[in-house]
Amino acid sequence: MVVSLAPQLQVLAHTSVGIHITHSGWNSVLESISYAVPMICRPFLADNMLNYHIVEDVWEIGVRVEDGILTKSGTMKSIQLLLSDVLEATTAKRAWDTLENVFKGIDKVKKVRLQSLRGEFESLQMKDSETIFEYISRVLSVVNQFERNGEEMVDSRVVEKILRSLDPKFDHVVVAIEESNDTETMTVDELSGKLQVHEDKIKRRNKEPIEQALQAKMNINERKYDTNKNQGGRGRGHGRGRERGRGRGRGV
Repeated sequence: MVVSLAPQLQVLAHTSVGIHITHSGWNSVLESISYAVPMICRPFLADNMLNYHIVEDVWEIGVRVEDGILTKSGTMKSIQLLLSDVLEATTAKRAWDTLENVFKGIDKVKKVRLQSLRGEFESLQMKDSETIFEYISRVLSVVNQFERNGEEMVDSRVVEKILRSLDPKFDHVVVAIEESNDTETMTVDELSGKLQVHEDKIKRRNKEPIEQALQAKMNINERKYDTNKNQGGRGRGHGRGRERGRGRGRGV
């Protein structure tokens, strides 16, 4: 039976999940960090090898499964290594304090990741080849990473960022939106709708001169064709007339 991939983000977000067994792919590592879930790493190839070293030796937020092979005994040892202090705690407070220490490394990594995301967010700029939909989707992709790392991004901040990072051809549109709308209360969806309407108008205006130029070229070609056709007809008529005239003269 073929089944679809498990919804990993939803699983990691569930409060009953305490450990993530992962191949140490970079996306999986980041998702574990986003939801503060320590890892048991079973690396396979490529970047997996480097990632598990970072998780275990640098960030100290996970361990590599014994001998790099998933077995029942090896997995249990890894779980005990991650949660040994919790399992041995004699009071709820001690268990909670131990968990805080386990997650301290994850919180530290999340803070570093947020700093990186802030720089990435501020440097976002619309490309000349991008549509409004494509650019806003790229912005929201970064915004979603903020939220996954524990920092909420309000719509007004995203709206302001989009308005000041659009392609220069939208400058007049930005001025019109800022003058006629309250950007503090505007949602990203509302802004997207307004910008796409203006984008369609710009596309239509740019398309009309091209269509007019093509139509003009077609008209010129048609006139040339008609002119050549008429000239060719007159030439053939004169030729036949001269030949007939010479023929009748020789007969006389």
